[in-house]
Amino acid sequence: MLGLRLAIDTSGPRGTVGLFDDLRLLEAIQLDPGKGYGLLLAPSVERALAHARRSAKELVRITVALGPGSFAGTRVAVSFAKGMAFATGAALVGITSAQALMFGVDATKMPVALIDAGRGHAYAGVGTELFFGSDDEVRRFVIEHARGERVLVGNACDRFSELGAASAKRTFVDVSMLDLAARDLTPVSPEELVPAYVQPPRITLPRSAVLRT
Repeated sequence: MLGLRLAIDTSGPRGTVGLFDDLRLLEAIQLDPGKGYGLLLAPSVERALAHARRSAKELVRITVALGPGSFAGTRVAVSFAKGMAFATGAALVGITSAQALMFGVDATKMPVALIDAGRGHAYAGVGTELFFGSDDEVRRFVIEHARGERVLVGNACDRFSELGAASAKRTFVDVSMLDLAARDLTPVSPEELVPAYVQPPRITLPRSAVLRT
């Protein structure tokens, strides 16, 4: 889909907003996670549109990274994208970091996305499947589901070097990857967007909420 497009990623340590028109990147703004994605995202989108002298009403597609990522960071981008799509009428596309990292890899090889989840766990992306488990479980998953010569992408490649050759240029997702990879995906309704969190949020009920029997 050509026309004015917005891509957003706040799921990882490198938050970015990208504005595209046809085949051109018009604006790219890096977000400092230390200042809070929630405070920076909306003003950054407004600034990108202003610099490009374009209006949000011109947007034909909004692409948002669904993670795997932090609970707070991923939620910020997904919630913002849903609201903006509703307000502008733009098509809404969600894509995982694994899908974006694997897009455009040498077609003669089997791309495998490996994303660190902390505490000895990782996500593995093969084709359209996204698997979460311990490092040993991820190894078994990759060996079973990715046969042939593999090329590894993502920030956890070093831990799985025995599985294939790593692509040094594809450690983290950038907004250009998101925009390109989303072109062949079908838009969805806001209700269908489901984030992938690296770790589920930890919620402790207040004492007053604990049921006593």
